[in-house]
Amino acid sequence: MRLMKNVTSKLAVVGAGVAIVVAAGGTPAQAAPTACPVGAACLYTTAGNPADGNVGLRTHVWWQGVYNLSDVYGARHLHNNQTDGWVVDLCYGYNGTNCGPAINPGWIQNDFTPINSVRLRPA
Repeated sequence: MRLMKNVTSKLAVVGAGVAIVVAAGGTPAQAAPTACPVGAACLYTTAGNPADGNVGLRTHVWWQGVYNLSDVYGARHLHNNQTDGWVVDLCYGYNGTNCGPAINPGWIQNDFTPINSVRLRPA
């Protein structure tokens, strides 16, 4: 009986320690920042109006190269916030193949359902 009581007491102390760590770490559902860093291209969750700041949460930040997409569907906003003449290509194939026209810096709205990769490159 005494052994069981000691084990239970120790588990309670460990449980309290875990609760403190979780509380100190913040909630897991914190909102992602919405601003796209200068020099990057960013994808957002919805296709609202960028002028109103209504583009949802930022889901992807890309700096350079090719990025294959997974589970990205529907109308989304893309912000090309790159500098020095860099462009974004939306590609129907993986690994940056079968791409559409280059997207210059600024905001665009696009259906990402058929898009399988994104390529960032100098113009």
